[in-house]
Amino acid sequence: IYPLSLHDALPICIGQFSAAGSPGIASAISVIAEHAAITIARILCATVIGVPLGLAAGIILHYLRGTGRTSALSLIVVRSVPLLALIPLFGFWFGTLWYAAVLYICFGVFVVACSDSYEAMANLPVVLLQQATLLGANRSTVITTVYLPGIAHVMVGSLKNLVGYVWAFSLGAEYISAQSGLGYLTYQTYLYSDMGKLAVFGIIYMILGYSSFEIATRVSRKQMNVLAN
Repeated sequence: IYPLSLHDALPICIGQFSAAGSPGIASAISVIAEHAAITIARILCATVIGVPLGLAAGIILHYLRGTGRTSALSLIVVRSVPLLALIPLFGFWFGTLWYAAVLYICFGVFVVACSDSYEAMANLPVVLLQQATLLGANRSTVITTVYLPGIAHVMVGSLKNLVGYVWAFSLGAEYISAQSGLGYLTYQTYLYSDMGKLAVFGIIYMILGYSSFEIATRVSRKQMNVLAN
Protein backbone atom coordinates (compact mmCIF):
# COMPACT_ATOMS: atom_id res chain seq x y z
CA ILE A 1 0.00 0.00 0.00
CA TYR A 2 2.75 2.45 0.98
CA PRO A 3 5.96 2.94 -1.03
CA LEU A 4 9.04 1.51 0.61
CA SER A 5 11.66 2.50 -1.94
CA LEU A 6 13.15 5.94 -2.37
CA HIS A 7 12.42 5.83 -6.10
CA ASP A 8 8.71 5.32 -5.44
CA ALA A 9 8.59 7.54 -2.38
CA LEU A 10 9.98 10.74 -3.89
CA PRO A 11 7.37 11.31 -6.64
CA ILE A 12 4.47 11.16 -4.17
CA CYS A 13 6.44 12.38 -1.16
CA ILE A 14 4.15 14.82 0.61
CA GLY A 15 2.10 15.29 -2.54
CA GLN A 16 -1.02 15.39 -0.36
CA PHE A 17 0.31 18.55 1.30
CA SER A 18 0.46 20.56 -1.92
CA ALA A 19 -2.25 23.00 -2.90
CA ALA A 20 -3.28 21.07 -5.98
CA GLY A 21 -2.85 17.73 -4.25
CA SER A 22 -1.32 16.21 -7.36
CA PRO A 23 1.72 14.02 -6.77
CA GLY A 24 4.84 14.43 -8.82
CA ILE A 25 8.52 15.27 -8.64
CA ALA A 26 7.98 19.00 -9.18
CA SER A 27 5.18 19.15 -6.62
CA ALA A 28 7.18 17.22 -4.04
CA ILE A 29 10.29 19.37 -4.46
CA SER A 30 8.20 22.54 -4.30
CA VAL A 31 6.50 21.54 -1.06
CA ILE A 32 9.73 20.31 0.52
CA ALA A 33 11.51 23.55 -0.40
CA GLU A 34 8.68 25.66 1.02
CA HIS A 35 8.59 23.84 4.36
CA ALA A 36 12.39 23.63 4.52
CA ALA A 37 12.54 27.41 4.13
CA ILE A 38 10.13 27.78 7.05
CA THR A 39 12.27 25.50 9.22
CA ILE A 40 15.48 27.30 8.27
CA ALA A 41 13.87 30.67 9.07
CA ARG A 42 12.85 29.39 12.51
CA ILE A 43 16.34 28.06 13.16
CA LEU A 44 18.05 31.28 12.10
CA CYS A 45 15.69 33.42 14.18
CA ALA A 46 16.12 31.23 17.26
CA THR A 47 19.91 31.08 16.86
CA VAL A 48 20.28 34.85 16.43
CA ILE A 49 18.30 35.38 19.63
CA GLY A 50 19.46 32.41 21.70
CA VAL A 51 23.24 32.61 21.23
CA PRO A 52 23.72 36.23 22.43
CA LEU A 53 21.31 35.67 25.31
CA GLY A 54 23.09 32.46 26.30
CA LEU A 55 26.50 34.11 26.10
CA ALA A 56 25.31 37.06 28.23
CA ALA A 57 23.68 34.74 30.76
CA GLY A 58 26.86 32.66 31.01
CA ILE A 59 28.90 35.80 31.74
CA ILE A 60 26.40 36.98 34.36
CA LEU A 61 26.25 33.60 36.08
CA HIS A 62 30.04 33.45 36.10
CA TYR A 63 30.25 36.78 37.90
CA LEU A 64 27.45 35.83 40.31
CA ARG A 65 29.20 32.65 41.38
CA GLY A 66 31.17 34.71 43.90
CA THR A 67 27.93 35.44 45.79
CA GLY A 68 27.23 31.77 46.43
CA ARG A 69 26.39 28.51 44.71
CA THR A 70 22.91 29.56 43.60
CA SER A 71 23.95 30.60 40.09
CA ALA A 72 25.95 27.44 39.45
CA LEU A 73 23.21 25.22 40.86
CA SER A 74 20.56 26.91 38.75
CA LEU A 75 22.63 26.29 35.62
CA ILE A 76 23.20 22.65 36.61
CA VAL A 77 19.48 22.15 37.15
CA VAL A 78 18.61 23.63 33.75
CA ARG A 79 21.29 21.55 32.01
CA SER A 80 20.06 18.37 33.68
CA VAL A 81 16.58 18.65 32.18
CA PRO A 82 16.36 16.68 28.91
CA LEU A 83 15.57 19.34 26.32
CA LEU A 84 13.54 17.01 24.12
CA ALA A 85 11.39 16.10 27.13
CA LEU A 86 10.29 19.74 27.35
CA ILE A 87 8.64 19.68 23.92
CA PRO A 88 5.22 18.51 25.21
CA LEU A 89 5.39 21.19 27.91
CA PHE A 90 6.05 23.92 25.35
CA GLY A 91 3.21 22.51 23.28
CA PHE A 92 0.91 22.71 26.31
CA TRP A 93 1.97 26.30 27.05
CA PHE A 94 1.90 27.75 23.54
CA GLY A 95 -0.13 25.27 21.52
CA THR A 96 0.24 25.67 17.77
CA LEU A 97 1.04 29.39 17.83
CA TRP A 98 3.44 30.43 15.09
CA TYR A 99 6.20 31.35 17.55
CA ALA A 100 5.95 28.21 19.71
CA ALA A 101 8.57 26.28 17.72
CA VAL A 102 10.86 29.33 17.61
CA LEU A 103 10.67 29.72 21.40
CA TYR A 104 11.57 26.09 21.99
CA ILE A 105 14.52 26.15 19.58
CA CYS A 106 15.64 29.44 21.12
CA PHE A 107 15.47 27.92 24.61
CA GLY A 108 17.54 24.92 23.55
CA VAL A 109 20.15 27.17 21.93
CA PHE A 110 20.16 29.41 25.01
CA VAL A 111 20.84 26.51 27.39
CA VAL A 112 23.71 25.12 25.31
CA ALA A 113 25.32 28.55 24.72
CA CYS A 114 24.93 29.57 28.37
CA SER A 115 26.41 26.32 29.64
CA ASP A 116 29.36 26.36 27.26
CA SER A 117 30.19 30.02 27.87
CA TYR A 118 30.01 29.57 31.64
CA GLU A 119 32.34 26.57 31.58
CA ALA A 120 34.73 28.26 29.14
CA MET A 121 35.04 31.30 31.38
CA ALA A 122 35.49 29.15 34.48
CA ASN A 123 38.35 27.28 32.79
CA LEU A 124 40.32 30.37 31.77
CA PRO A 125 43.80 30.52 33.37
CA VAL A 126 43.67 32.60 36.54
CA VAL A 127 46.97 34.25 35.65
CA LEU A 128 45.29 36.11 32.77
CA LEU A 129 42.75 37.63 35.13
CA GLN A 130 45.42 38.51 37.66
CA GLN A 131 47.55 40.26 35.05
CA ALA A 132 44.56 42.26 33.83
CA THR A 133 43.75 43.28 37.40
CA LEU A 134 47.33 44.36 38.06
CA LEU A 135 47.19 46.54 34.96
CA GLY A 136 44.14 48.30 36.36
CA ALA A 137 41.44 46.77 34.19
CA ASN A 138 37.87 47.08 35.46
CA ARG A 139 35.19 44.43 34.99
CA SER A 140 33.97 45.63 31.60
CA THR A 141 37.55 45.80 30.32
CA VAL A 142 38.26 42.31 31.63
CA ILE A 143 35.22 40.99 29.79
CA THR A 144 36.15 42.58 26.46
CA THR A 145 39.92 42.00 26.58
CA VAL A 146 40.28 38.75 28.55
CA TYR A 147 37.09 36.72 28.74
CA LEU A 148 35.67 37.15 25.24
CA PRO A 149 38.98 36.57 23.40
CA GLY A 150 39.81 33.75 25.80
CA ILE A 151 36.60 31.81 25.23
CA ALA A 152 36.43 32.51 21.48
CA HIS A 153 37.92 29.15 20.49
CA VAL A 154 35.59 27.25 22.81
CA MET A 155 32.51 29.14 21.64
CA VAL A 156 33.39 28.50 18.00
CA GLY A 157 33.34 24.78 18.73
CA SER A 158 30.12 25.21 20.67
CA LEU A 159 28.44 27.00 17.77
CA LYS A 160 29.50 24.24 15.40
CA ASN A 161 27.88 21.70 17.72
CA LEU A 162 24.78 23.88 17.94
CA VAL A 163 24.41 23.62 14.19
CA GLY A 164 23.64 19.94 14.71
CA TYR A 165 21.51 20.44 17.80
CA VAL A 166 19.20 23.01 16.24
CA TRP A 167 18.01 20.56 13.60
CA ALA A 168 17.07 18.09 16.33
CA PHE A 169 15.37 20.89 18.28
CA SER A 170 13.44 22.02 15.22
CA LEU A 171 12.35 18.49 14.38
CA GLY A 172 11.01 17.95 17.89
CA ALA A 173 9.30 21.33 18.07
CA GLU A 174 7.65 21.09 14.65
CA TYR A 175 6.80 17.44 15.20
CA ILE A 176 4.40 18.30 18.00
CA SER A 177 3.38 21.95 17.95
CA ALA A 178 3.73 23.28 14.40
CA GLN A 179 1.50 23.28 11.34
CA SER A 180 4.37 23.78 8.91
CA GLY A 181 8.03 22.92 8.48
CA LEU A 182 9.96 19.74 7.82
CA GLY A 183 9.13 18.39 11.28
CA TYR A 184 5.42 18.76 10.59
CA LEU A 185 5.74 16.87 7.31
CA THR A 186 7.74 14.17 9.09
CA TYR A 187 4.98 13.86 11.68
CA GLN A 188 2.30 13.55 9.00
CA THR A 189 4.36 10.87 7.29
CA TYR A 190 4.85 9.00 10.57
CA LEU A 191 1.08 8.89 11.13
CA TYR A 192 0.77 6.68 8.05
CA SER A 193 3.90 4.64 8.86
CA ASP A 194 5.26 5.45 5.41
CA MET A 195 8.84 4.23 5.59
CA GLY A 196 9.74 5.46 2.12
CA LYS A 197 8.85 9.04 2.88
CA LEU A 198 10.51 8.87 6.30
CA ALA A 199 13.70 7.72 4.60
CA VAL A 200 13.48 10.68 2.22
CA PHE A 201 13.07 13.11 5.10
CA GLY A 202 15.96 11.47 6.91
CA ILE A 203 18.19 12.10 3.89
CA ILE A 204 16.93 15.70 3.66
CA TYR A 205 17.80 16.33 7.30
CA MET A 206 21.27 14.82 6.78
CA ILE A 207 21.90 17.02 3.74
CA LEU A 208 20.72 20.17 5.48
CA GLY A 209 22.62 19.35 8.66
CA TYR A 210 25.86 18.65 6.83
CA SER A 211 25.48 21.75 4.66
CA SER A 212 24.89 23.99 7.67
CA PHE A 213 27.86 22.43 9.47
CA GLU A 214 30.13 23.14 6.50
CA ILE A 215 28.91 26.73 6.33
CA ALA A 216 29.46 27.18 10.07
CA THR A 217 32.94 25.68 9.80
CA ARG A 218 34.01 28.03 7.00
CA VAL A 219 32.56 31.09 8.73
CA SER A 220 34.18 30.18 12.05
CA ARG A 221 37.53 29.55 10.34
CA LYS A 222 37.44 33.03 8.85
CA GLN A 223 36.50 34.55 12.19
CA MET A 224 39.34 32.75 13.97
CA ASN A 225 41.79 34.00 11.34
CA VAL A 226 40.58 37.56 11.98
CA LEU A 227 41.05 37.11 15.74
CA ALA A 228 44.50 35.61 15.23
CA ASN A 229 45.60 38.59 13.18
